[in-house]
Amino acid sequence: MNWTVITSVAAVAAVMVAALQWLTAQTKLALDIHATRYAIYQDLREIVTGFLQNLNFSNELHARFLDAQSRARFHFGAEVDQYLDSAASHG
Repeated sequence: MNWTVITSVAAVAAVMVAALQWLTAQTKLALDIHATRYAIYQDLREIVTGFLQNLNFSNELHARFLDAQSRARFHFGAEVDQYLDSAASHG
């Protein structure tokens, strides 16, 4: 067998492995982002549930809300941040 053919096959295999590693990294990133967004959603849901159970927006709930809102601003964008601002000001 010719060394050129062996080298070409090795190069193609290396490119395929690199492409699969890139795809795996992209998938992991998407899953990590989803997990973080879901955690923020769960935090906000617990805060709203806590408020609805007592109809009292305690200092603890307010602090947790502000923390979740600041994380949501980064992970969801301006529209969600504005919605949370308006929800907090009406609540």
